[in-house]
Amino acid sequence: MATDCKSVRASVRRFKSCLLHHLVSEFRYELSSRRSREKQRSIFLVVVSGCSSTVEFQPSKLAVRVRFPSPAPFPKPTTSREMYKVISIDEEKESLPGYSPQNADAFHSESAKNADKKFEQELKKIQNRNVILMCGGSASGKTEFIAKFCPTENDAPSKEISGIVFDSTLPTEEGAKVKIRKILKSRNVPRVYFILPYSLNRCFRAFHERERKIPEIRFFETHSGARKVALWIAKNHPEIKLAIYYNRLNEEAAESDGDSKIAVDEYGFGFVEIEFDNKNEMISFLEKEQCSVEEIKILINNGK
Repeated sequence: MATDCKSVRASVRRFKSCLLHHLVSEFRYELSSRRSREKQRSIFLVVVSGCSSTVEFQPSKLAVRVRFPSPAPFPKPTTSREMYKVISIDEEKESLPGYSPQNADAFHSESAKNADKKFEQELKKIQNRNVILMCGGSASGKTEFIAKFCPTENDAPSKEISGIVFDSTLPTEEGAKVKIRKILKSRNVPRVYFILPYSLNRCFRAFHERERKIPEIRFFETHSGARKVALWIAKNHPEIKLAIYYNRLNEEAAESDGDSKIAVDEYGFGFVEIEFDNKNEMISFLEKEQCSVEEIKILINNGK
């Protein structure tokens, strides 16, 4: 959800109510053309209902542009024989004895450690290569993003490895610091791709529908934490390529800019890069996107 949380906090109105028990979301976006360079204005109304109050989010001043077509997210390999090595915490879980999708959360710590070890080992094998850190909350579409855009060793096992993609939520600054430090120490080039859900509600439904089961709190924590990490990287590492992609569907694209320009894959996901004129504009955008765990809960209203 393209949600300006700081504007939300500054302009919340409360009403007593016991009538509504469902989340009502209405989004209307008026986009200017890229050529005119005018700012996009976003207007949305979210009503969270319960037995004591509702919260009405006032119009946001969030302004973004998106690129059509978006540039290729993964740098092209230097030769047609080169591919990317993908290291995934979730895939590490599946390799652990006793794992099942129903108890996935119990294996997170061990699988994360195994993924970190593999990451260090792979870094030693390459130099002056791109190492991409995926960033984004649970069920935001990171794995689908990789499957859609990244040529991996699974596509052609015999080809050379041109770089590494670390597929995780990247929810803490400390974890990001460690990863970036190791990449730089290995004389490789860090990049960060932040996947931002256009609709948190849709991602929250996907979170519940997938086979792998983890506690809801992980959803809230990772979506809040990933936003903080993206902002920290933008402020503290201007030398690192940070790209922010909306995960949105064709109907959401039509809702925002009056056109349906996203090729949705078999999973139903479409991705488009958010465009910024400079780093300060990106930082301003990310500052407005900051949300605490409780604000994430409000935005998706998980009261069932």
